Amino acid sequence: MKKIVLSFLALASGIAFASAQKLEDGIQALYYGKFTSAEQTFQQVVQKNPQDGQSIYWLGQVYLENKNGETDGTGKALALYQKAASLNSPWILVGLGEIDYINHKNDAAEQKFEQAITLADKIKGRHKEVDQAAIRTAIGRASAYGDKDLGDPAYAIPKLQEAMNLDKTDPNSALYLGLNFLKLGGDQGGNAYSAFTQASNRDPKFAAADYHLGLIFQSQDNFDVMNQWYQTGITADPTFAPIYLGYFNYYKDKDVNKAKEYLDKYVANSDNGCEVQYYQADYLFQTGSYQESINKAKQMEAGSCATYSHLPLLMAADYHRLGDTTQAVTYAKKFFTTVASGNIQPYDYAFAGFIYKDIPEMADTAVTYLTKAYDMDTLASDKAMYADSISYALDKANKPIAKYDWLRKLYNAKDTASRTNLDIFNLGQAALEAGKVNKVYLPTADTMFTLYKTKYPKQAYGYYYLEQTKLAEDTSTIVQAIPAINDYINFLSKDTVKNKELIIAEYGKLGSYYVYDVKDYAKGLEIFQKIANLDPTNDAAKSAVDQLQKAVEQQKQLEEYYQKHPEKRPKDSTK
Repeated sequence: MKKIVLSFLALASGIAFASAQKLEDGIQALYYGKFTSAEQTFQQVVQKNPQDGQSIYWLGQVYLENKNGETDGTGKALALYQKAASLNSPWILVGLGEIDYINHKNDAAEQKFEQAITLADKIKGRHKEVDQAAIRTAIGRASAYGDKDLGDPAYAIPKLQEAMNLDKTDPNSALYLGLNFLKLGGDQGGNAYSAFTQASNRDPKFAAADYHLGLIFQSQDNFDVMNQWYQTGITADPTFAPIYLGYFNYYKDKDVNKAKEYLDKYVANSDNGCEVQYYQADYLFQTGSYQESINKAKQMEAGSCATYSHLPLLMAADYHRLGDTTQAVTYAKKFFTTVASGNIQPYDYAFAGFIYKDIPEMADTAVTYLTKAYDMDTLASDKAMYADSISYALDKANKPIAKYDWLRKLYNAKDTASRTNLDIFNLGQAALEAGKVNKVYLPTADTMFTLYKTKYPKQAYGYYYLEQTKLAEDTSTIVQAIPAINDYINFLSKDTVKNKELIIAEYGKLGSYYVYDVKDYAKGLEIFQKIANLDPTNDAAKSAVDQLQKAVEQQKQLEEYYQKHPEKRPKDSTK
């Protein structure tokens, strides 16, 4: 009997060890970005032991992390954790708390975290400190998740520091410490760097720390420093696939050959799951092989990757490039009606905005999506691209006041030193177009183009558009614009050969005003004589000069007559 009992205990111990090994395999797969393998592994563990709160927690983490593949990772993880809530597991409490963070319910989240810590601190055994540290690290992971507006670094940082003291070898607590410091803002960059360095010191092969440092500089479009950290990570662990994916995303719209090189390395170090197939289809899009990209996406749709969330948006982009607007809009709508907002990235909104901006009746939708992309993205060059597209869409929709409001917002967001000539010009032109609808915007146009002329006196734009602004103030006469017209003519006259036609056009405005509006034939003669001098072959100008000379002579003779016979001068006549 004793032998039977011992055998049973040995078997149970073996099963427990096998489950723990499987769990570790899943955590490792998730670390390497192998979402398909990680999900399958955790599902197998949970299926064998539905009471294992830790495995359920990690399965939910796959759903949250796989933003490109899941249509609603948050909803899926929440359903999983809620189903397991009765287990009274600290891991499930942390998972539910993370969902609270995502939903901006920080107080509720931290109440659950405290309960989880209380449960973890009751753990006994040789490795109790490691288990207690793991729960605190998971709390730090929850706060590190997502954008800067999610989580609570001020709460999580002390928990992570406790975790580092309890377990002095785990690099993950230091990694999440660094990510939480980054969420506090740029002035915490030194603390973040120190934390990432500690992670690497704890495990020299822990490439994730170097990867996240590289990501920071990739988001700033700083290739040299990004490359330095990515290479450090590759040296630490050449099998860490996320770094190769980082390179691919950097190069895919800059150098498709380089992108292919890193995509191949990513594939070689991945599990050929749905995410790998998706990036292969994405690469075909980047190379201009739009139909091939569609074919690859449709293969995924027909197989086990049918529910991969970002396929419809990629196909929408492909069809857009092929000129098939109907299909592009259909797939874009499918994406946004099926994918939860938490799984939509800045470039997703941008893709849709680029598709819709060419369709006048969908310009409002384009602006909505592009604005979301602008607000979410951190890369200055991306923001500039989105801003241009928003202006274009508002033009397409014939909404000059909305365009002005948008550009005013961008202009105000910059300090004086960082405002470029393009910023000044764009706001001035938008104010001018808005002013044609409501003249209240014209003073802003005047201010902007006066500033432009002052700062960039060698460029024509300030002179020309200041004149256009003055002309827009009163479309019935040009009298208010005459100083600006003369100013523009003086600028153009620095090169009369190059600018001859423009100068003639400006003189034509003045000449017509003096001849037809105020009947000042002498001034009109002066203007048309300048045109004739500038272009001796201009028959219209020479004819006008001849006629005006006669008119001036007639005016002179008539004035001499009135001087001799003042009683004959009409009462409404002016001298």
